[in-house]
Amino acid sequence: MGGELLSPGGLNEFLHKREQLIAPEFRLRRPIEERGRSKGANLPDERDLARAFVSWKAPRNRTVKGPTSVSNLWIKTQQLSMHEDDASVRMRFSFGDEGTDDASRDMARHKLVREMANRLMPEAAAIHEDLELRALLQEWIGATPILTQGIAYWNSPNGGALFHHDAFDEPQHGRQRGVLYSQITGSTAWLALSIQDLALRVREFVEFMADGTLPAAHKALIEDREEGEETLRVVADNDRLMKTLSEPSCGILGPLVNYGPDFTALCADAGHGFVLAPGDVICLPNHGYESTCMHSVFCAGEETGFSLSLAVRSTEDGSPPNTGQRRRRRSRGQKGGSSRPRRSPRSRRR
Repeated sequence: MGGELLSPGGLNEFLHKREQLIAPEFRLRRPIEERGRSKGANLPDERDLARAFVSWKAPRNRTVKGPTSVSNLWIKTQQLSMHEDDASVRMRFSFGDEGTDDASRDMARHKLVREMANRLMPEAAAIHEDLELRALLQEWIGATPILTQGIAYWNSPNGGALFHHDAFDEPQHGRQRGVLYSQITGSTAWLALSIQDLALRVREFVEFMADGTLPAAHKALIEDREEGEETLRVVADNDRLMKTLSEPSCGILGPLVNYGPDFTALCADAGHGFVLAPGDVICLPNHGYESTCMHSVFCAGEETGFSLSLAVRSTEDGSPPNTGQRRRRRSRGQKGGSSRPRRSPRSRRR
């Protein structure tokens, strides 16, 4: 289905076939914005494909806490990258102003987003109904979990995501606890580690470059880069190193942490590599910018895989709406990664 969403009108066709699944409480607000097609479409990211706004109205025979109508729910499709060989796509369910309201604590709207995604994506509903998984999440966060702001992924060969995190600039109390990622079909290869461990791996990598172990990496990342010397200064300063890794795309360190296969091998051999197969889930914890899970994920097979990502919050966190900026592992299948640190990585650059 991911390929269908890439085509013009893909989101409109997807929702048209499933509109009765969300009716009558949820109602699509047409026309649906499409990149390059809808007059006045407000799609800020060049990867955006289409966006549909959805309104909700409480049934007359149902008493609800909170608002009886909501008009700012939305569903958006987006390419994972602009690379010509990457056919990966994702579909996101959320509300409010994208970016500004990503860390909102408006629990009423979070529950509506969860319900909307459950109706349109049966796989999401199955995750919510998994009693074993919910018990593990409740034990972890010490409260009743709510899985919201779902993102459906279709990761295609040559597609995935570079190093990033899902933390927000929000108070510790009531924060998003992390993100739960479930592999439905296909497989994905992961690097997942705390931002503190990523800082250690970066320093080790720079040491390998300095002692001549990785001459090709040193030339590409330090000698031939205008920011090469500044990169070394950032790595030498722990405060700057941590701050830079938390920046979008890891800031000036993006080319280094995404330098494969050398840096990838270093992380995987230190125990930070995993392969998720159908039925596997991985939880990426978040405790704020300075204590979050950094991760990179790519398609690990020859066919497009389908997966779901769900934000983990607590139903007890229903404080007034707030704004800000936004992953332990349980395996039901194959897992990968080595726990032996590799002290001298040598491999060709991809």
